[in-house]
Amino acid sequence: MEAWLAILACFLPPMALGLFPPRTPKWRRARKQFWVTFVLAAAIGAASVAFIDPAGPAVLVFGALVVFATVATAWCYSVAIMRTEWSEWRALRNPPSPPEPVASKPQRDPAKPWLK
Repeated sequence: MEAWLAILACFLPPMALGLFPPRTPKWRRARKQFWVTFVLAAAIGAASVAFIDPAGPAVLVFGALVVFATVATAWCYSVAIMRTEWSEWRALRNPPSPPEPVASKPQRDPAKPWLK
């Protein structure tokens, strides 16, 4: 049960990035790639667990692993693009406030060094 919670915790933050703004053209392309590769990786992973015997032919076992790793890499790349677009969108939406002017230090009285 804990394994499913850990898997869910890994996939929920990227899914939130794929569901909400910024809706820029680059974000839209990455979002399409994100959902396609997510479904493919889940299908390949489930098929590997259900149908491929780990003690079977190495070509099938490692071939499925290589295909899964390639699709998962494309998924991670699309998540990185969406995170970058999200960060830029938030930075444009919430510009940083200008720095407050720094007050000059009060002058010390040389006759009273204990007052800082």
